[in-house]
Amino acid sequence: MKIELNLDGDLVKDLQEAADSRSCSLNDFISAALKADLLRSEVFLNEVYTARNHDRP
Repeated sequence: MKIELNLDGDLVKDLQEAADSRSCSLNDFISAALKADLLRSEVFLNEVYTARNHDRP
């Protein structure tokens, strides 16, 4: 899947510096950040679901 982002110049510069410091491409850096955020969201939603349904039979 291809996603296009419309980012301002300063943000792109900051992201590129972060990617460079980790010796990866800007695309790989953004992809990793998005995946990590999705995983955190999934864990959070699972915890909420479990907490809400804990007392139910």
